[in-house]
Amino acid sequence: MRMNTQHIALIRSSFAWLAPSADVFGELFDANLRALDPSLRGRLAGETGAQGRRLMSILRNIISGLDQPDQLLWAVRGLGRRYAADALCAEDYATIGDALMFTLEQCLGERLTPDVAAAWDTTYAALAEIMQYAAAPALRLAA
Repeated sequence: MRMNTQHIALIRSSFAWLAPSADVFGELFDANLRALDPSLRGRLAGETGAQGRRLMSILRNIISGLDQPDQLLWAVRGLGRRYAADALCAEDYATIGDALMFTLEQCLGERLTPDVAAAWDTTYAALAEIMQYAAAPALRLAA
């Protein structure tokens, strides 16, 4: 996975703006995710609030590794395998992406320029694809 250096810069700068309000971002994401698909509550491990904090931790780790694609790839594959236990399907990853983008809109406001939104959207789509690919063998075994 190769990242565009401009995308990395946009994601890091926008995340730096969000980081001081990590709890708020995490709680909003959690609420947005549950509003979009309440069934995810039973399939994603963790209680309300914990999911948002976990998201922020995952985002910090991913964002810090965006310029180290080999290490990032291993970490993202690991996430995919872990999420296979939650039986996430392609639609769930799309819902998670929608919740992420809506939360970014809420928290960044006008700072979420079209370029920043495109950087987040493109990056999430690539990461979600890798996670789904990594989860596929586990999902086939569970079927």
